[in-house]
Amino acid sequence: MITKDDPLIRRALATGLSRRAAFAAIGVGGAAILSAFQPTSTAARQRRRRAWRFSTVFGTPGTRGRDFDLPAAIYVPADDTTTVWVADTGNNRISVWSRPNVDSTAWLDVAHFGSIGSGDSNFSTPVSVVLSADKLTAWIADMTNHRVVIWNRPDPDSREWQYSAQFGGEGSGDGNFAMPTGVSLAPDELTLWVADAMNHRISVWTRPTDTSTEWSPVARFGSNGTGGSNFNFPTRVVLSADTLTAWVSDSLNSRISIWSRQDAQSTTWTPLSRFGRSGRGPSQFRFPADIKVSADTLTAWVVDQENQRIAIWTRADATSTEWSPHDHLRSTGRGEQGFGMLTSVALSADEKLMWVADSNRSRISVWKAAAAPAR
Repeated sequence: MITKDDPLIRRALATGLSRRAAFAAIGVGGAAILSAFQPTSTAARQRRRRAWRFSTVFGTPGTRGRDFDLPAAIYVPADDTTTVWVADTGNNRISVWSRPNVDSTAWLDVAHFGSIGSGDSNFSTPVSVVLSADKLTAWIADMTNHRVVIWNRPDPDSREWQYSAQFGGEGSGDGNFAMPTGVSLAPDELTLWVADAMNHRISVWTRPTDTSTEWSPVARFGSNGTGGSNFNFPTRVVLSADTLTAWVSDSLNSRISIWSRQDAQSTTWTPLSRFGRSGRGPSQFRFPADIKVSADTLTAWVVDQENQRIAIWTRADATSTEWSPHDHLRSTGRGEQGFGMLTSVALSADEKLMWVADSNRSRISVWKAAAAPAR
């Protein structure tokens, strides 16, 4: 049986979730440092001219409604930047925050659901959340309960979330998980990809209709190791809009691993390419904990956790398998703008607003992208 005392689990919890692994913020003043490398495309050059500016921060350490304890993931709907869902890991709940309009920096907690335990309506270390397009259903990776849990609400204005269903269970079989750490939902909401961290694989599940709560495993890819077809504690997975390409944060291998399939009906996934290696340099990662990919798939934002930065990588076009480091966002200092131990990043659909989960400081910081001065 896998327990929290397993050495790899202790490492993963310490590195990814615990304050004990937090690096002290470096320097003073809290200025955002955007270090540029070589842009590789028109889209990348346009992004190069942006300067990320601090906007606001919300959340404080604690257990009250307005608090966080080790926030591990952020979900922002594509069509609405006024509400965000946060996996409030240490408080074993999903926390919902909103602001009155898109120009406001005043974020308020409006709801939360879940509590510690192993029952239907409980969580034990929830670390990822994704919502349906109508925002009525949420899928949560309930890590140390080794399952995915589904909650729903009656209408988009409701603050009352109720347990609906679950799937998985501890083990290594097709229908099992060993510490699921990330969930990604297909646009038609019939397929869910799960980063099954301690099984060192991505597990693919489907359901027959978009109203069904019956999910079945249909595929999996990856195995433990360091080769091109291996993972070592994959923490997050994201899919292209056509669901033919998957990007995986292969955390303990210090890289992003990219996989593909021939068509949307295929259950056979093959490794396509990868980028990053262990280290502190611009082309290196130290525990990449999360990844987001732009709609045009030319830019990737990576939470480079132990390097305390958001690393931005680009490629020349959608057919290229060569990724290059482009920028990174690192914010130093101990004030509101400083970064501690980052665990998750989310972006608005226009890629001009960024939310960053700072786990050991128990808060979410918000950043705006603005055009750099003309040269």
